[in-house]
Formats: sequence, structure tokens, C-alpha cells
Amino acid sequence: MEYFIITVVSVIVIYLSRQYMGTDEYESGEVLNLSNQEQRSEETNVMKTENDSDTVNLVYEVLRKIGCEPAEEKQIGDEYYVYFNYQGETFLIIAKRDTKWINVYDLWWYSLSSYKDIEEFSILRKLINEENKNGSYIVFYTINNENEQIDVHTKKNVLFIPQIPDIDQYLISVLQYFFETKRNIFIELEKHKVVKEHDRV
Repeated sequence: MEYFIITVVSVIVIYLSRQYMGTDEYESGEVLNLSNQEQRSEETNVMKTENDSDTVNLVYEVLRKIGCEPAEEKQIGDEYYVYFNYQGETFLIIAKRDTKWINVYDLWWYSLSSYKDIEEFSILRKLINEENKNGSYIVFYTINNENEQIDVHTKKNVLFIPQIPDIDQYLISVLQYFFETKRNIFIELEKHKVVKEHDRV
């Protein structure tokens, strides 16, 4: 009799334990599935956020907002080159989709002959070094051997993310300072020309 009771109790315990384990497996399976769904949802949200903050798209959006339709566009590798005109100057923005920084260039804003204006070129190089030492915008020159011409440009590396408040005004202020940098160079060039003319007299 005792053996029978022990056997019945054992069977009941085994049965209940299997039921309980089965429920646990089911519930843990549900949790696992839910966890996977949540993970997929989070991945989708991350992808959506990345697409929403695509730097190249943001560049186009902000340029159009400030009234600058791209004049020329091209892609080299993963870099997008966007040329546009702003207040009579030719600008270039180089952007990558996965980078939060852009390079902005003010191109060909001053030129001189590479064989006639040797003295002016010497002065210009000193002024460029001085401006680069004191300012946050980089002034540089390129030499076109075919045209025997020296061209001067300015570059600025800029953080460009959608979280920047009034990002259109932000870009305008960036562009405006290119003119300030150029003006600094021109003022100093004129000073040297005045001194040169005065020395001749």
C-alpha cells in the first residue's frame, strides 16, 4: 500500500514537473521571440535614424533651404562633390554618407600669374601662412602649369548633423566667414601694394 502511494505521488510529481517545465519552455520561447522582435525593431529604428541623418541628403536639403541649387554634382568613391554658387563665389562641399563632418571649399577666389607676379606671390604666401596661423579656415593655393596661373582657395571642416539648431543659418554663417577670411588677405595685399608704390616714389 505504501509502495502504491509512493508510486502515485511520484507519477503526479513527475507529471506536474513536466507540465511546469513545458510551460517554462513555452514562456521562455515567447520571451525569446519577443526579445528577437524587439531587437529587430531596434535595428530597424537604428537604420531609420542613420538614414534620417544621412549627411549627403542633409547637405542637399540645407542648400536648397538657403536658395543654393547645386550647379554640379559628382561622386568619387564614397565622397559626394556638390558645387554651388553663393554670393558670386563658387563653393564646393565634399560629404560622405557615414561621416558627420563635411569639407567646405571657397574655390578660385584669387588668381595671379605664376611667372609675372613673383613678388606678389611671395607676399601672398606669407599672408596665407599668417591667416592659417591665426584663423580656423585654411587658405591654400594650387598652381596650374598649363595656364601658368596660381589660384587661391579656402577650406573649412565643419560638423554637420541634423541636431544642430537652425542648421540653415549655421551653414550661412560658415559661408559668410569665407568672405571674411578672403577680405583679411585682400586688405594685407593692398597694404603691401601701397607700401611698394610709396617706395617707388
